[in-house]
Amino acid sequence: MIKKILQKLMILLVLGGAIGGFYYYSINTRAEDNTLYYGEVELNTYDVYATTAGIVKDILVKVGDQVQLDQPVVVLDNEFAQIQYNRSLVAQTVANEQIVKADTGAGEEAINMQSYNITQLESQKESLQASISGSWQVHKQSQLSSASLKSAYDLQVTTYNDLLALYEAGIETKNNVDQTALVMTNSKNTYDSSVLATSKIVSDIRSMESQVAAIEAQIASAGEGLKQLSGGYEDVDKNIVELGKDQAELEVASTQYQLEQYNIKAYNEGVIDSIYYEDGEFVNMGSPVISLHDPEVMTVIIYVSEKDLMKVEFGQMMDFHLVVDPTVVLSGSVTDIAHEAMFTPVNIVTEEDRERLVFAVEVGLEFHQGVKSGMLLVTDISELE
Repeated sequence: MIKKILQKLMILLVLGGAIGGFYYYSINTRAEDNTLYYGEVELNTYDVYATTAGIVKDILVKVGDQVQLDQPVVVLDNEFAQIQYNRSLVAQTVANEQIVKADTGAGEEAINMQSYNITQLESQKESLQASISGSWQVHKQSQLSSASLKSAYDLQVTTYNDLLALYEAGIETKNNVDQTALVMTNSKNTYDSSVLATSKIVSDIRSMESQVAAIEAQIASAGEGLKQLSGGYEDVDKNIVELGKDQAELEVASTQYQLEQYNIKAYNEGVIDSIYYEDGEFVNMGSPVISLHDPEVMTVIIYVSEKDLMKVEFGQMMDFHLVVDPTVVLSGSVTDIAHEAMFTPVNIVTEEDRERLVFAVEVGLEFHQGVKSGMLLVTDISELE
């Protein structure tokens, strides 16, 4: 019994020694962490956004083109905006003429022209009123016609029902029933068309009444204008005219600004990477239309372990070697150091856990001809010591 216990103790001692020896070996033979850090070349990219909504009319660049600051790159269809701008110019001209009239007064020709305009408006009003009166007469006749057609349709329905009953009793033929059904359907269509025509007459009358109201407003306005032309402008009227001139100038500036938004421009220099739309496609306001990059602005991000982070400072110069050609060296300065680790274990309880923390470090690189976005770079942190 004692012998078996001693054997078990010996086995446990051997296993414990083996485990302890392995742990001691792993602690004392742990390889030093590599001080080489890798990162890919990144270019400074940005999008050009649509400053208004519209349909693409013309794309002025292609992928690979070099563009300058404020260079137009995409033109949207601006026909309506151009019309609005032209109208604002006309309104501004009218406002300026009103200023001249307010200061110098109107001549006999202008007074006669205004009187002629009023006469023309009154003639239009009378013509519309006559058309309205005639349309009401037509409407009355149309109602009578619809009533007559309704009676005819009701009679056809009665005839059809009677024949159908006789057919079901075996007295009338199927052919006569079908012909009566066809006559009844045609009568119904004629009646429906008459009702629709009557309704359209009322709609046309309402439209003409609206036109009469609009013309009456124009006549009233023209009458006031005639009074001003005949009697001259008072101080209050001159102030109103001056405000009208200011408003017209603001409208010109506003419509000109809106028109300019249809010419989408690059707000930085760069090289075209992507064009997101084609001619004829609709673009929403704020949507990116073109992607650019600045070929002379390069950056690289490396992820530095916590133990090496103390060696890195803002503005510090670092050298990077191109992995595919180590003879190519790119120098740069540290522009950003992350405040938090990219990976944090749930519980940091051992030194090994802390070694798993890495912090993003961004370095702005000097431009180097031939180096492209995505190329792999390497730097040795130990060289910073």
